[in-house]
Formats: sequence, C-alpha cells, structure tokens
Amino acid sequence: MPRNRLAIRTIFESSNEYGFPDLLPELLAREVPTSLYAYGSGRMQDTSGAIHFFVEDFKFAGMWHYPERGARAVLNANSAAICEPDFSLWLDMPLAEQIHAIYQRRWCARKWQEYGCKIIPILSAGTEATWSFAWDGIPKGCPVVAVQVQTIADSGYLTAMLQAAIETVQPQSVLIYGKRKPLEIDFPCYWFPPFTQQLQERANGKRQNVNRRA
Repeated sequence: MPRNRLAIRTIFESSNEYGFPDLLPELLAREVPTSLYAYGSGRMQDTSGAIHFFVEDFKFAGMWHYPERGARAVLNANSAAICEPDFSLWLDMPLAEQIHAIYQRRWCARKWQEYGCKIIPILSAGTEATWSFAWDGIPKGCPVVAVQVQTIADSGYLTAMLQAAIETVQPQSVLIYGKRKPLEIDFPCYWFPPFTQQLQERANGKRQNVNRRA
C-alpha cells in the first residue's frame, strides 16, 4: 500500500506519544521581535519583525500541501523569525482533527528549521482534552512563544489555557496578538495589536496631526 505522502513524507525525530516533531532548540527565536505581521502582507521584508499566521487557514494552506515551496517563501521573507502556522483548533472540532492541526503546525515549523528559519512556537490549543499534548515538541524554557487571542472570546478559557501552557513549556516571554483582554497571568507578556487596530490607530494619528496643524 502506498504511503500518504502528506502525512509521512518526512518523519522528524519525536519524543512524544503522538509523534509531533521535536523543534530544534538552536533554531528557535531568542529575541522579542519589534513587530508581528501576517504572512503575505506588504511587510514581508521587515528584518526585525516576525511573520505570523494568525489569519484564515486558506491563506497559508499551501504551507502544508507544498512544504518545500512554503519553506523557501518564509526563508526569502528575510524576517527575524517565523511563528508556527496557526492551523485552526476550534473547540467543537473532533479531537482527531485537533490532533491533526497540532501535528501540521509542528511539522511545518520543523520543516522550516531544516532551511535555517528561526521559529516562534505558538501556544494555541483546543479543548481541555488537548492540553496534555498540545505543546509536545516545544522545548522547555524556550525564549519566545506566541498566541493569538482574536478568535477567543472567553477570557476564562484563555487564562486557564495560557496558564497550563506556560506551566508546561516554561517560556521566557509570551507574544500575544490581538486586542487586549483581561488576563490574570503574572508573566512577561508582549501585546501586539491586530492589523485592523494598527490601521485605525494610524488613521486617528493622522487626523490628530491635521487637527494640531489647524
């Protein structure tokens, strides 16, 4: 029987039950980037920023279906680091789909490391049933991790999930992408506003400048 070329075309070293690839510690981002910008945006040559995939899945599905092409694309972006692709983990998804999404993100990130890319692991998880394995493959004590809060309305769930992730991964700092939410977490966090908010703030700033000139 022929192998499924997508699922097992390359088997990376894994130390966990589900076979999620272990990310290489030496190819993890070590510094907090100056900005987070979406893959495919006009800022793909920001050498001090990091690429994120906190967008609709269809915009980066090719990273999984055409991994070599995707790896070259993120490498040529010349950014300081690249976040793992955030394949969606919806709470109403079957557990099998949630496991697969985690495998996809870790596999792609490990593939990019083969090309020398510096990776920022992401902490997004699904239902509480995934919290025992969602961060497998991420080295403990890694310098920088990221999470998006745009699609998470329940602050209670978000706080509990992040606390579980931080306890497991023990990172040095967490990048949070999205509008600020009340989080009861005593940990070094760096907030990055979503692109729409950035545009609004720039527009407001321009209007304020015009008013001051007047």
